[in-house]
Amino acid sequence: MCESILIEERRQTSQRNRLNFWKRFYPEFRERHIKTEVRRQQSNGFVERMHRTLLDEHFRIKGREKFYEAISEMQEDLEVYLKYYNEERIHQEKNMNGRTPKQAFLYGIRKKKKSGNVA
Repeated sequence: MCESILIEERRQTSQRNRLNFWKRFYPEFRERHIKTEVRRQQSNGFVERMHRTLLDEHFRIKGREKFYEAISEMQEDLEVYLKYYNEERIHQEKNMNGRTPKQAFLYGIRKKKKSGNVA
């Protein structure tokens, strides 16, 4: 159950619109949310970095190579890129140790199973 959501504070959209967006996907959402400052590295830096990576490594390149006539075409290309990003592209972030996100995730699950802390 989604009890709270971290919402970036932006001027473009009102707080009510952001909450209504989440309520459509999580009807049990209780409107408890946490606001962050825009581009605040400590709380949402990983999301900002992912957006930049998507823009630099995928959208700008594909936008030059291909003219999309439907959103479904963009979605297909995005899914191909995300599969590459998660399963093949080696990451250099802290604690990744040259692994892909999938490898790091599977390692974390195995580690939890060994320690007996699986929920």
